[in-house]
Amino acid sequence: VGVAGFAGLAVLVLLMPLNTKVAQTQMRLTRATMRTRDRRVKFTNEVISGIRIVKFFAWEPSMLDAIGERREAELVEVRRNAIWGAFSTFLWGATPLLVTVVTFVLYSALGNELTASKAFTSLSLFNVLRFPLNAIPSSITRVVDVLVVTRRLGDFMAAEEVEENRCATEAEWARALELRRQGYNRFLAAPAPRREGVAEE
Repeated sequence: VGVAGFAGLAVLVLLMPLNTKVAQTQMRLTRATMRTRDRRVKFTNEVISGIRIVKFFAWEPSMLDAIGERREAELVEVRRNAIWGAFSTFLWGATPLLVTVVTFVLYSALGNELTASKAFTSLSLFNVLRFPLNAIPSSITRVVDVLVVTRRLGDFMAAEEVEENRCATEAEWARALELRRQGYNRFLAAPAPRREGVAEE
């Protein structure tokens, strides 16, 4: 197809910035999905950890509503991520067809005769590009997921170590006293009984 083949190559080059933008958007949405998922899981774990208090005060409906709100926020991000992933798949899937159409149109516009031999030969060559281009969207998705997870794990691994026998902070003592004042002392550890006749040190 001669010079018209460079038109197809130009289409590939022009689509690269758009594909890069889509990949960056997918990464941003993946991070947002992870954040909302973390908030839901953390809140659910806190509810399960304090299930006795929840049952004692009959807070089940309000806790279920709170968990449902966090789940809805997570689903919003999941849907947005899925939509952009579908758009990325469509974009890369349509690229070979777009390249073929632009090449053949320009070849005919230059006054050349598009014979069957030239058309099928060109189509066979363009089909060689189809498999790697179809594999790019899933590869981008996997790379984005790996990058996000790696950064999150890196932040966790680089965090400061917590001393095993550290003393409680003032905020933690204040919280414990507040719980006792609110009547939660039945769920807290009781102090060790004092034996009569033993002098305090």
